[in-house]
Amino acid sequence: MEALRERTGETSFYPSKSAPSELSYTKDGNTYSKSLTYEERQDYLRDRGAVALTTLSSMMGSSAYKRANDTTKTELLDLCNDYASQRAKKTILGADSVPAWVNNAETAQNDLGISPAEYLALYHQYGAEIMSGTAYEKTKQAVAAGLTVEQYADMKNGIDADKNGYKSKSEARAYLDSHNFTQEQKADLWTIINKSWEKNNPYA
Repeated sequence: MEALRERTGETSFYPSKSAPSELSYTKDGNTYSKSLTYEERQDYLRDRGAVALTTLSSMMGSSAYKRANDTTKTELLDLCNDYASQRAKKTILGADSVPAWVNNAETAQNDLGISPAEYLALYHQYGAEIMSGTAYEKTKQAVAAGLTVEQYADMKNGIDADKNGYKSKSEARAYLDSHNFTQEQKADLWTIINKSWEKNNPYA
């Protein structure tokens, strides 16, 4: 981290040593807030510090970090610190208080077989359209079918051959048949692409 600071002049990726006096979040248009006691602030600092230490260390050892340029490295470390702060917030206010990607990162080992840091690198690369919310459920299904996240992202972006924003059955078949997927994988991916196509699955 020190070498990155010397090259970029950035210091934002160093973990903060202070705790907020209040935490808040908004859900369904309603804002919820909580003033923290001294004990809660100490818990917050301890939880954030522990998560930051492991996540930053894992990130700096990852292949995604090592091949990144300095700007991206800074963004990845900032994301690790944000994740640590969100995890500490979640401990106090609950799962509803943090964005979906925080909970996804926490369960990434079970979901995808990757560490939280590896999840964060993929989230940074692909965003919520692949790595969060409802879209993440499809990503998990694709990984369970034997694809990597990168392969699924390529598939999702590559099916719409005419780039009209609509994935047709003919486009899906053309894409699946042009790649070295097994018949079982094609059957799984067909319904992942569009669940409403399940009854007319040509690969089932």
